[in-house]
Amino acid sequence: MSEVKRRPKKALLIGPPGSGKSYMIAKTAVRRPVHFVDIDNKIGSSDIFLPLITRGEISYDEVNERLDEETLMARIKQLTSGEKLSKTPLGWAKIAQTIENLPKSEKGKAAGTWAIDSLTLGGEHLKTLIMFYAGKNKYTFDQWAAYLSAWRDTIKVILDLAMENNKDVIMTVHERAKEVVGDRISGIKLTQSISKEGEVTLQRTPQGTMDVKIIATIDGSFGEHIGAYFDDYYALSVEMDGGKPKWVCRVRPDGRRDLRCSIPVNQDEFEPDFAKIGWRS
Repeated sequence: MSEVKRRPKKALLIGPPGSGKSYMIAKTAVRRPVHFVDIDNKIGSSDIFLPLITRGEISYDEVNERLDEETLMARIKQLTSGEKLSKTPLGWAKIAQTIENLPKSEKGKAAGTWAIDSLTLGGEHLKTLIMFYAGKNKYTFDQWAAYLSAWRDTIKVILDLAMENNKDVIMTVHERAKEVVGDRISGIKLTQSISKEGEVTLQRTPQGTMDVKIIATIDGSFGEHIGAYFDDYYALSVEMDGGKPKWVCRVRPDGRRDLRCSIPVNQDEFEPDFAKIGWRS
């Protein structure tokens, strides 16, 4: 019987800066070459990627727009006085255009894997644009709702584009700690407050000791739920081994991260190498 051709993979790598997320994709993604949507602006400026670029193993489109188009002095005035942004932020538009162009661009068509690196900085571009359109300098409930919906739509569009074009897609995001309600909480205290504009806010304060989870560094509730969109959700970290750094990729849950692996594995941690985890081309 002939081997069943595998479907494209959808993966998310989470970890702190320097944990090797981008390099793991660039060096070990099994469907090659790899094309990066480089939101963090590091692929072209980091020497570790240069040999891979030179050999044609990776390519990239850079998103080098600023988070906002204001001068530094104008931005400080806006932040302190409550004035809205006066110039349209361009970063999110560039991200969206680059992603939507992947199936048509030569580099996107040639790649076996698309990498979106990273969602953390992408989220900052999205927040700035929503704030501009809302004409506000801080987020209220409506802006957070728009932010959540925009992320859901964006992730779905990227994944659908990759599946339609038979590309593996791997995204990266930084991580942060969040306190969550657990067994050590005895109850919830509700406090109501009303803003000058008449907006009512309910503050829920747990009574007791909170548990800690590690989630994606994307503001709002989406940071907790983003992993549900992916088949594979791995955590990268750096440990010290005999005085030397050792990069580690964890593929199964550890009690604080809701990780998952679509490949049957018999261990929790691997070298940061997709082939050694069991990915096949």
